[in-house]
Order: sequence, then structure tokens, then C-alpha cells
Amino acid sequence: YRESVKTDWVLRNLDGEYRVIIVGDALMDLAELTGGSYYNRGGTDTVTGLDWLRRVKERYRHLVWLTPEDCSSMLGSFWGQSYGIIKKEVETRTLTVATLTDVVKKLMVAR
Repeated sequence: YRESVKTDWVLRNLDGEYRVIIVGDALMDLAELTGGSYYNRGGTDTVTGLDWLRRVKERYRHLVWLTPEDCSSMLGSFWGQSYGIIKKEVETRTLTVATLTDVVKKLMVAR
């Protein structure tokens, strides 16, 4: 954590022309994304994970989320709820060598 950079610093200081690839599991408890009561217990910060994702999407037009497993079959399940929300917000692809290659090529030519 000592070497981490706060997301709001990135949004303020890094040009919006950057291409962004988020790599991570999109299958999470819905509260992790929507800021359910567990994550905002008594706090005043009501910015959710979904709010941050939208801020990143607004700043960086060229954005793709790569998830390490194919989550499409889980859309109706408990864990698939968050994946469904993320998929509606940003382009979401399963991480493979082929998709990574395609995504990088796409982002490199994007205007």
C-alpha cells in the first residue's frame, strides 16, 4: 500500500487519452460494487465501487475489463449479479491470450 496511488489522483492527473485495461474478477458480492451497508457502516463516504467505475469510464473513453474466467454463464447467479452490472457499464471480456491481443490492438487504433 505504500506504493499505491489513489484513484482520484489518477483521474485528476492522467490524461483522458490513456487506454485502460482493468484486470480482475468481476464476480463479487454485490455490496462490494454497490456499497451495501457492510461497506458504509456509519461512514459518510457514499461513493460506491460502481461510482468509481463510472468515473473512470467518464475520464477514459477507451476502457476494457478483462476477467480471468468466462462469467457469462453465471449472469443469473448470486455472484453473477455484479458481473452483469459491470458488463452493462464497460466492455467486458474473458482474459485469454487471444482476447488480450485483440483488446490491445483495438485500444491502440481507437481514436
